[in-house]
Amino acid sequence: MGNLVNYLRGQSVAIVSEQTTSLTLTFINIIPTTSTSTLLKNGDKVYVICADTGSSIELTLDADISYNSTRITFASTTVSQLIPGGSVVILDRENKYDSLFRDYTIVTHKLYESGNTHGNTALINPRYPSVMDINGGSTWSNGDSLVNSYVNNSIFRSPHNGCKIERITWDINTDSTTGNNGVFELWKKRITENGNNASLITLVDSFAFTSQNDVNYVFNRDVQLTNTLSATECLIPSFRKTGSTTSSDKFYATITLLISTDPRQ
Repeated sequence: MGNLVNYLRGQSVAIVSEQTTSLTLTFINIIPTTSTSTLLKNGDKVYVICADTGSSIELTLDADISYNSTRITFASTTVSQLIPGGSVVILDRENKYDSLFRDYTIVTHKLYESGNTHGNTALINPRYPSVMDINGGSTWSNGDSLVNSYVNNSIFRSPHNGCKIERITWDINTDSTTGNNGVFELWKKRITENGNNASLITLVDSFAFTSQNDVNYVFNRDVQLTNTLSATECLIPSFRKTGSTTSSDKFYATITLLISTDPRQ
């Protein structure tokens, strides 16, 4: 039993610092360390292994926990026993190994649009991949079926084991006057390999903004998600003018993607 206890302590992410006094809990006190780095994230699933009985209690965290945190917090939960000091907190195995084996990469792409006055979806030019002067022919909508060659207007193609988009950050500015607004969007589309079949598009993220009549005003959107790309999908950015339009308006965007893959797949 001693060896098992030592193993659990070595695998633990936290140690309970004092016994709980109620069976209905919203937090458990833990022993802090000195580091301020993030230890656990909101939404992580953990198990508390009780020091006296060995029973496990499953909890889902409702806030980020740093190494120097003095407690873990979660939604109100009724447990079967008081939790002694010295009990260990371990990370859910699936959560742990999915995180441990994932590789991460950052994809950054510049986007620029000027000159068009139509309200259709505008796409990047394959010859000048930062310039969005290709008329998509319509206002794209979630679920539209589009021809296979739109892969030419993509900025990222998933590896053959698939991947996840963990985070998207937009930084946008424009010299357009008040009322000359726009929306940047990101779509995913399946590529028909060695074929020509059309496929459906799915909206991944959208960022609409209202011009501040100030080119130095930077609009920002940062969103966390776990949108999965299959082995044959690509990402296509687009832009649409909304409100009034002027051919001299200039729209700039930087899109940054945090992409993760699991080499075991």
